[in-house]
Amino acid sequence: MGIIILSVVLGVVLYAYERSLKQVRRLKREKTEEEKKARTEAIQLVKEARQKAAEIIGEAKVNAEKWQQVMDEEMEKLTNAQLGEYKENLQKISNDIELGVQSGAEDLKKALEQETVGVEKTMVKKIEAKLAETETEVEKYKQERMAEIDQKAAIILEKVIKKVFTKAVKTSDHEALIIQELEEAKKEDAI
Repeated sequence: MGIIILSVVLGVVLYAYERSLKQVRRLKREKTEEEKKARTEAIQLVKEARQKAAEIIGEAKVNAEKWQQVMDEEMEKLTNAQLGEYKENLQKISNDIELGVQSGAEDLKKALEQETVGVEKTMVKKIEAKLAETETEVEKYKQERMAEIDQKAAIILEKVIKKVFTKAVKTSDHEALIIQELEEAKKEDAI
């Protein structure tokens, strides 16, 4: 009789253990899927941020500091949104694990938290690297635009000086001649 009871108890324990293992596997699978989803979304957000940055750079004419501020705000919004969603998803997974598997859950929870911290740190580093890369691109574009403006200004000034000095004009007519030459340069879309 004792053997039968012991067998029944052992069968119940093995059944409960198997159910717990299935639940742990399911939760691990869900965690992996959530991490893949979070990575995919993070990559998409970085691509969108990069596209947005390129659009901002293309539309901007002179005010590079404003570009930088807008881009920083967009990157911060995207980063905060992604990290918030990622933390929320990980919190849901942790809650499911705590509710579903009480025995042995502490070890699993600790492992998940360590993985979460590692993944989170990796994501933050990647986002910071992309932000630094974008800032470098903005600075390069700003320097190129400034060089282009300096070059155009030098060409216009050279044309004005050549025209002013090639004509023998009275002192009172110099001002009118300079204004006329600058207006012509504007019409030629050089300024």
